[in-house]
Order: sequence, then structure tokens, then C-alpha cells
Amino acid sequence: MQMLGIAVLVFLGAVVQGTIGFGLAIVAAPFLILIHPELVPGPVLFFGMASAAFNVWANRVGLAFHELTLALVARVPGTLLAMVVLVVASPSVLSVLLGMSVLTAVLLSVRTPYVERTSCVMFTAGFMSGFMGTTTAIGGPPIALAYQSATGPEARANLGGYLLIGMVASLFALALIGRFTAEHLTISLIMLVPVMLGVYLARILTPMINPAWLRPALLVLCSISGVVALLKGGLELLPWFGG
Repeated sequence: MQMLGIAVLVFLGAVVQGTIGFGLAIVAAPFLILIHPELVPGPVLFFGMASAAFNVWANRVGLAFHELTLALVARVPGTLLAMVVLVVASPSVLSVLLGMSVLTAVLLSVRTPYVERTSCVMFTAGFMSGFMGTTTAIGGPPIALAYQSATGPEARANLGGYLLIGMVASLFALALIGRFTAEHLTISLIMLVPVMLGVYLARILTPMINPAWLRPALLVLCSISGVVALLKGGLELLPWFGG
């Protein structure tokens, strides 16, 4: 039953990411951490990496790596800081951090209708994405905010390109500190099947989806998942504060 639940969550996340360019981790990670904390961040990053690879290939005409260079450079210090946090943080702390990351991303999406892709914006987005992606597997929102005014194919291609390279780097960092092992790789490879099915369904659904209702629906779903993760970690940490 656990494996079935994981497969369904990964499938739904891949459908969302295949449609808008990011979102697999936002949809799946807060619930996967309830099923098995070891699934976050390593395997979730692997699922997102696979989905991003398919997105890049399907939308490769819109890819512009020159725009992503600064963000990818900034991801390095963000990833290094995340490695330090992962070594000292407990699963409960990570659950709280994950929930806060999701809710912050939702708030920024609601309050920031347009962001110009300046050097400062791309550097900041890359740093935050590296930190959030390596600690919680949710690294898409900072970069997605920078590309929210782009066209569909352009946004999906560049979000996918950034996430693909960034997630490879984050997985390498996790492997160095023992947070992505052969066991994590095994379940990641098994779950590639629902990832591919989700990406395939997304390619069918994308032309039919009305953007007017997709974004609000996603924000509601993200809010629910963020609150769930925040409450789980918060309740587990209460005894430490005498609660």
C-alpha cells in the first residue's frame, strides 16, 4: 500500500510538472515525508530530475541556457549551505522547513504577478533554489517566479533545464553526505514508471488545460500540502519546547 501511495503521488506530481514546468516536489514531497521521511529529499529530487529531462526534450526549442548561467552559479553556495543544514537537522526540522518553503512559494506566487529577469533576480533565485532544493527537494518555486511571465514552452524548457542541472548537483551533494544511497536509488528507479506515465499524460492534457483555473487550483493544493508538512514537523517538535 505504501508503494502504491508513493506511485500515485509521484504520478500526480509528474503530471503537474509536465504541464507547467515545475511542481512535482511541491505536490508530492509534503505527503511522501509522511509515508516515509527517507524519500525526502533524495528520491524526490531524482523523480523531479527525470521529469525535468522529459520536459526539456519536449520543449527544447525554447531553451536559453545563457539566461540560466548566473542562476546555476548561484546554486552552488546555496547547495553548500544546505549540506551543512542536512548534517545537523532532524527529520522534524526538515518537515517544518519543507512546509515553510511551500507556503512561502505560494505567498510569493500570489503577491508577485511579474518579475523582471535581472542579474540580481537570477542570482537570488538560483541561491534560494539550491538551498531549498537540496534540503527539501522543493527548488522550483524561486526559478518559476522568475519565469512566470514567459510563454508556456519557454517557461517549461528553461525551468526544466535549470532543474535538471541543479538536481544532478544536489543529488551529488546528498550522496557525499550519505543522504542518497543505493537503497534510495533503487526505489527511485522503480518509481520512474509512474513518472514517465505522468509526463506522458501531461503532454496530452497541456493543450486542453485552461491556465485561468490551473494556477489557482495548484496554489490551493500547494497550500494544503505545505500546512500538512508544517503541522507534522511542528507537532513532533513540541516536546522539545515543553509542549
